[in-house]
Amino acid sequence: MTALVRTWPAWVCCTAMLLAPAPYARSENLMELATLAREARLAADYKGWLEHGQRVVQLAPDHPDLLISLARALAANGRFDRA
Repeated sequence: MTALVRTWPAWVCCTAMLLAPAPYARSENLMELATLAREARLAADYKGWLEHGQRVVQLAPDHPDLLISLARALAANGRFDRA
């Protein structure tokens, strides 16, 4: 019995690659911002940690780890009431 192998035309693959990120296209990448926030935290740049953390939480407002990190950044910047 011969196995049937389906191949897709090249235009289908190219179109899929171009359209795949479209619904998630944002001016800022969540992972890049989260990495910047972490690097700022490790460098004891509390202002940068807070700025990047706020932008991260705007992209993923319900993520518990990000909310905790933002609360820690707020506390590190002396904003205890918001933390």
